[in-house]
Formats: sequence, structure tokens, C-alpha cells
Amino acid sequence: MKAFVTGAAAIAALLAVAGSAGGSRTAATRATTLNALDVTSLSTSMQGDLFEVIGGKLALSQSSSPAVKKLAARLILDHSKAYKESATVAKAFHLDVPLVPTPSERWELRAVSSFEGNDFDRAYTSLEVADHTQDILETKSEIKRGWNESIRRLAVLDLPMLKMHLAMSVGASKAVNSGSR
Repeated sequence: MKAFVTGAAAIAALLAVAGSAGGSRTAATRATTLNALDVTSLSTSMQGDLFEVIGGKLALSQSSSPAVKKLAARLILDHSKAYKESATVAKAFHLDVPLVPTPSERWELRAVSSFEGNDFDRAYTSLEVADHTQDILETKSEIKRGWNESIRRLAVLDLPMLKMHLAMSVGASKAVNSGSR
């Protein structure tokens, strides 16, 4: 009988936790609670911001294309700002603030840096198109499934910027692939 009562209590506790994880969260709870997606999204976003700043600086130094240089300068500006804003939120929740891009992002930067001239421009813009396409999907996921209002707000603010970066990346890619640079 004790096992049945303990089992029933465990089920009741799980149902209570499941109920609190649903749409019935109060505004105060949403402001202070993070789910795994919030933590991952924030960390990934900051690492992506660092990737964009480093990649942008690389493009400014290696590209001869005005379209690529314009894209790079905008990425540096916007992602530097986004990183600072995200780092402030991360610190408020006592989360680690990444100081370097992910290992795969560092590998991508090394790979792109090995190209020169128009080959560099094509590789860099192709990478930016693919990266911003992925960033938009991840940002939409945080907006839809994240719990924390502060982190979701960052995602809501980042989404138009990422869409603009994708459009700029596509434009720069077309310019370097058409030969107009």
C-alpha cells in the first residue's frame, strides 16, 4: 500500500509540474524561469554573434568586393550590439557568457579564411546565407517555445535584424557570383 501511495504521490507531483510548465505560468514566473531552450538559445546566439563579428572583420580584411565589405561592416555593427545585450541578460541570470564562437563556427572561419579573392567572397557570402537561414529558424523556435520573457524579447528584436542580414547576404552572394562584385 505504501508503494501505491508513494507512486500516486509521484504521479500527482509530476502532474503538478507538468501543469505549471504549461500555459498557466504567471508573468512573474515567466520573468524568472528559464527552460533548456532559453539557456541554449541565449548561449548559441551569443556564440553566433561572436562568429559574425570575427567573420565580418575577416571579410573586411580579405574581400575586395564593396557588397561583401558593406555586409561585413553591418554584421560587425549589429552583432556587436546584440552580443552586448544578450550578455547583459545572461549575467542577470548568472549564466556563462561565451567568449568564443562554437568549435564548428571556428572551423568554418578557418576554412573560409583559406580562400582568396573572389573565391573568398563566394565562400563567405555562401556561409552567411546558410548561417542566417539557420539563425532565423532557431530564433523563431525561441520565440515560439521559450519560457523566459527577457530571452524571448531578445529573439523578437533579433529576428528582423537576421532577416535583413539574410537579404544582404543573398544580395552580396549574387553580386560576387555575377562578377559585378
